[in-house]
Amino acid sequence: MMDDVGAWDDDTWHDHGQDRLAERFDDLEAAWLSAQVPVLAVSNEVGLGIVPESAGVRRFRDEQGRLNQRIAAASDTVVLMVAGIAVPVR
Repeated sequence: MMDDVGAWDDDTWHDHGQDRLAERFDDLEAAWLSAQVPVLAVSNEVGLGIVPESAGVRRFRDEQGRLNQRIAAASDTVVLMVAGIAVPVR
């Protein structure tokens, strides 16, 4: 998704890329909510590490975090895995 909206280029991102990515997130969340069968998502928690030096990589980290929050909010159960141990979040 980041590639498709030109998220790595600051000018493209600020011109229309950010809005296009938000639309994609809206579509993904809508599909998630409309699923008629149990669905499982596995995602890295990218916000627990070092702040990336590159603006594009920071953007990826921030957008991944936003998407994780949206999918978690739309989910019945949320589990954080730490060293192979399931830690219930909700």
